[in-house]
Amino acid sequence: MKKWILLSITTLVFTYFLMHLFYGNRGFFTYSTLQKEVQDLKDNLSVLKVEEKNLNHRVSLLRPKTFDLDLLEEYVHKKLVFLDQDEYILNKNKL
Repeated sequence: MKKWILLSITTLVFTYFLMHLFYGNRGFFTYSTLQKEVQDLKDNLSVLKVEEKNLNHRVSLLRPKTFDLDLLEEYVHKKLVFLDQDEYILNKNKL
């Protein structure tokens, strides 16, 4: 009888720790989920870095020493919808 109780308690404790090993807050499945999330965030970061680089380049073109009139014209066309009589705007999102 004592052996059966000891075996039951040992089995329950082992099962408890085994379940936490796989499904706990720091378990195997949680770790793999977090690794996937970290990889997704790294991918997102690389996309954002490229976007930041492009925006920094566009800002540098608007500085007084390297002022780009074509960029200014593009901005005016886009934001203020200022056009000459013979010009048209094609919105690629609506095509």
